[in-house]
Amino acid sequence: MVKSNPKPIDLWLAIGGVVVGIILFLLAKTPLTIATLLGVCFFLLLHPAWNFWWIEVRRWRQVTVVALLAGAIAIFGVCVWPSEQPISVAGWHWLVRCAAYARGLPWGWIVFSLTIGALAMAGLSLMLFRRQRLIEKRRILIKKESSKVEILSPLDLWTVGWCQTVSGRVCPAGNLVQVLVRPPDSSWHVQAVRVNGGLWTARCQFGEKEKPGMSYKIVAVLGDPLKQEKYDELPPNLTRSEIITVNRNSNDEIIDCPDEQLHRTRINDKNAIKKLVKVCFVRCEPHIDVPNDERQFVDFRFCIVNLSLFEVSIESVLGYITFIKVALDEAIKLEGALKVEKNERALNRGFRSEGWFTVRQYVPDYQVRAVAAAPKESIFYFHNLRVRISGEGFDPVDLDVPAQVQEGIPWNAQDAAAEYVFVSEAERQAKLRELQVENDLLKSQMDENASLREIARIDINDQ
Repeated sequence: MVKSNPKPIDLWLAIGGVVVGIILFLLAKTPLTIATLLGVCFFLLLHPAWNFWWIEVRRWRQVTVVALLAGAIAIFGVCVWPSEQPISVAGWHWLVRCAAYARGLPWGWIVFSLTIGALAMAGLSLMLFRRQRLIEKRRILIKKESSKVEILSPLDLWTVGWCQTVSGRVCPAGNLVQVLVRPPDSSWHVQAVRVNGGLWTARCQFGEKEKPGMSYKIVAVLGDPLKQEKYDELPPNLTRSEIITVNRNSNDEIIDCPDEQLHRTRINDKNAIKKLVKVCFVRCEPHIDVPNDERQFVDFRFCIVNLSLFEVSIESVLGYITFIKVALDEAIKLEGALKVEKNERALNRGFRSEGWFTVRQYVPDYQVRAVAAAPKESIFYFHNLRVRISGEGFDPVDLDVPAQVQEGIPWNAQDAAAEYVFVSEAERQAKLRELQVENDLLKSQMDENASLREIARIDINDQ
């Protein structure tokens, strides 16, 4: 069981010290003083007993411990109550003497004290119980208000096209959101959602393109609890928005964007990813017979530039690479595994950004000699190489790679996209050189200042 708030241990120890002082003070006192101080002891110990770690998690434990506390206080009061004939356990008739002592006790005061204590305990228990229920209700209400998701567009009973953006708000900001669309007499279908701070958008498709005239339901769910692609019914206990109903009345792809031309360009880019993600540079880097490394492979370092409005990533490769010796004109299908390596700079590349990744072709032992002994003019053919371009909002496509790469000569694209990348790289290199020159100049100035300070210190010491 998880603990709640930290317990005020020091306060409890102080209360315990007060109680010990009261116990010592109770010796040889009048009935009124004893009854009053017994009540004070009960109320001092009631709060720590009610909120003890193990006891506070169950109501019946709290009621039981309060009853035991009242009983203990009552028994202690009986033991310290003053009597004109104190009890003695010596002799053969101690039972008779105990009975006589009990008859001599002021039972009226005792019953009165117990009744007052029981009523006070019941009232305090009721007050604490109602207060705890109120706090729990307030906590639940605050949690619901602080964690919510809602749909802002489209509104209920609006008309939509075949494909339209659904947008809304999420709290707390940055939380994940899932959107589901339900066609008539069908299941709920999960849609892709993009979250930007406290706002989210989802590009939703409402049925087949040539079938307008039906109503669809939309709901947004807080978090990422749904792992399947579709659901017959929404699972219970979800934090979700109100379910809205929209009517589809056209086959158009509705553009609800302030920059319609930009949005149209994005729609056109969706079908032209293969043409808009260009290879600008490929370099062959053999790793054969390297000392202290048993691995045998050939790396192909790619540079790409993304000219689409979608973010693209390079994460997988399929197929195989063919190796041809120039002198012998012998084609060898490399049988080793193909992997994408060093692709951190080829993930989620935006518009006009270049990406770098490596296609690693492992070479099996029986083909290592053929690759290692080939001249530098040998060629690697990419006719059967498939590098996959993936991203959100479009179907994966194959990268348009060059047909071949020569081992000793890097391949460069001869177009505007490649020129853009090379110019950008040249500008970065020039900027780095300028920074290096400034850094060297600053370092020389610091060394000169240090020398001057050392000379001044020596002069002061000589004086």
